[in-house]
Amino acid sequence: MRQIRKIFNIFLLWRTLLFIPVVIGVYFLPVGNSYPFSENSFYTHLPQFYNNPYFLIWSNFDGVHYFNIAADGYTTEARFFPLLPILIFLLSLGNISPELTFINALIIPSIIFFFALVFFYKLLRIDYSEEKSYEALKYLIVFPTA
Repeated sequence: MRQIRKIFNIFLLWRTLLFIPVVIGVYFLPVGNSYPFSENSFYTHLPQFYNNPYFLIWSNFDGVHYFNIAADGYTTEARFFPLLPILIFLLSLGNISPELTFINALIIPSIIFFFALVFFYKLLRIDYSEEKSYEALKYLIVFPTA
């Protein structure tokens, strides 16, 4: 249990530190009125989020496609795996409101990533010390594509 709490603290620190560049960017860079896929059907139902860069920054690029799949099913986005949109749809209670879908789409990947960190830590502990395992977790969080 102590290990999971420590992993959670590392994860929480990482999520908190991710907001620093967002705040700096919003403060120093002009926020555009549109971005690729902003005309998609899902975003037309989110006027209060559409103008908030603190939320919108997390829903660009492929996120738009996952939102649309969760909201409308597969149309032209057949290149995306179905698990995340299915989870978003189910935890949004069948898409009863776009806001709930949007919030779930922000929370679910974070929860999945946390459990992946716990699993990765337990996998590392088979062969490495506690110190080296936490160090590997920190490297994964700082640079996940490495």
